[in-house]
Amino acid sequence: MKKREDLEPDTTSTLDVLAFANLEPTAKVSLYQEKAVPEQKESNFQTILRNAGTDAVNKVSVSKSNLKIKEMTTGDGVAPFDDISLTIKGYYSDKIKSNILASKLLNSANMEALATNAVGQDFVNNKAINLTLYNIANSIGRDIENRVRKSQFKKEVIEALNVLNRIQIKITAEMIRGKDAHDRIRVTNIITGFDYSTKGATKDTITLYFDPLFMQYLSMGYLTPFRKSLLKITDEASYRFHTELMRYFCIPTNHTPRKKEQKTPVQGRMISLEKAIEWIGTWQTLEQVREGDRAYSRSIVEPLEKILDDENGAILKWEWCKAKGERLTEEEKDNIARYDLLKDLFINIIEMKDEPDLMKDIYPAVGRIIEHKQKQEKKRARRTTIAKKAQPTHEDS
Repeated sequence: MKKREDLEPDTTSTLDVLAFANLEPTAKVSLYQEKAVPEQKESNFQTILRNAGTDAVNKVSVSKSNLKIKEMTTGDGVAPFDDISLTIKGYYSDKIKSNILASKLLNSANMEALATNAVGQDFVNNKAINLTLYNIANSIGRDIENRVRKSQFKKEVIEALNVLNRIQIKITAEMIRGKDAHDRIRVTNIITGFDYSTKGATKDTITLYFDPLFMQYLSMGYLTPFRKSLLKITDEASYRFHTELMRYFCIPTNHTPRKKEQKTPVQGRMISLEKAIEWIGTWQTLEQVREGDRAYSRSIVEPLEKILDDENGAILKWEWCKAKGERLTEEEKDNIARYDLLKDLFINIIEMKDEPDLMKDIYPAVGRIIEHKQKQEKKRARRTTIAKKAQPTHEDS
């Protein structure tokens, strides 16, 4: 939060002489005017630390995921990813039901850990994080003033924490900020346990005890803005899409133009329909719908448009388009639910909500990438010139 500025004399304005003369004798004239301090608007974003493990938890924390969770002889479930795998203890034997609340709790604890300096990039100060039931409810848009609703919500939170308590992350080949995470951490749980206080000043406070190795793993991650309103999304498909979109949109390389004076949208603003369905992770693919009832509008177009317009989502303005941002014709817009059009369809993210605030830390990183590329190009051109000049010339006899 910005520090309030000291009050300073107003040297930019003057008092009208006549007005000064006509003042009542008892009036007090202050030659100092308070400098207006802009009201500090609370940001709609909060920083989290993310890595392949936290991303994977977001993906498995849906009840109807298309992920293939392998059943082990122990009754555990294993979800494989590119660089890591998640083991959910007792997933099959205890019939564990995944839900997005587990993901929301982990994201909330992630934000709280950073805000309280318990963890940061490359350091860990504490392994215990406190969350209150009322703060959790407020952040995800749940009303628990009623005793019955509070009791039900408490039950849901404890069930979600029990899911987190069962998850183990196995790192196989993850590279984080140019370093091999596997060299430092092979296997870690997320939390080792939690306490729920029912009495005294700490009543309804939940203390999460994170595995020290997980906190170390988290500290190796990428600092990324997280839009807080996403926690209020109740639809699982929408939650999955917008959390994946925030991850993708905040990668600096996705905002680096591929060529000079590029006119088409950068990669971070172009999402293929196929990728959107993959992010959601619970829908039929376009090919599966084609092989079935071919109800493209009901199965894909209409529900996806609803997700893109989610009031708690991350997008302010978007449009359907073809590759390289080519706009659809009016005829194509009116008949969009056709396979030949959908297979090459993209979503152009024209503007994200609160985009200036979101991009203030991303653009400097993009600038560093472009600056490095320009330096490399100049270095290459200089070396080419040196090499050409160094070549011996052929003299005719």
